[in-house]
Amino acid sequence: MHSNPRSGRAAAAVLVIIAILAIAGGALWYFVLRSTPEKAVATMLKAMQEGDQETLRSVLTERSQSFASMATGPMSMPLGEGDKAFTIGAAEVEGEQARVPVTFPLPEQVSQMSETGMVDLTYVVHREEGKWKVDLEDTFKAMMSDMMSGIGNMVKPGEPEPAP
Repeated sequence: MHSNPRSGRAAAAVLVIIAILAIAGGALWYFVLRSTPEKAVATMLKAMQEGDQETLRSVLTERSQSFASMATGPMSMPLGEGDKAFTIGAAEVEGEQARVPVTFPLPEQVSQMSETGMVDLTYVVHREEGKWKVDLEDTFKAMMSDMMSGIGNMVKPGEPEPAP
């Protein structure tokens, strides 16, 4: 039995094409479609900017869903516009939870009282049903803890407290 060299080349070409498509699909999933803590926070902040309740709910944990209307309503935090409204840092992942640092430029009136003109906030993200989602309750607790430790670090041990 003789094998046809053309059919062998065609089969090899098909296998190469399938391998390339598999690699491209894996790369697309890993770099574009895969859920990450940073993407969850970015999606949340952009949804807040745009007042997009549906998208906002999609990246909030189940227990944070009830806060979605407040996050895009009149009591929401002003975020500015466009991509320069915030800068997202690299997440610190510990198991099923991550902390994502975000830097926001302060409004001009407020930035005059600050050395940097920026404020850093940390968002807490949980893996829920295989996707990373922002947990607003844990985020608020983390922010309060950071603020309290910052106040505590303003007074050094052994030094008198500043006069009121």
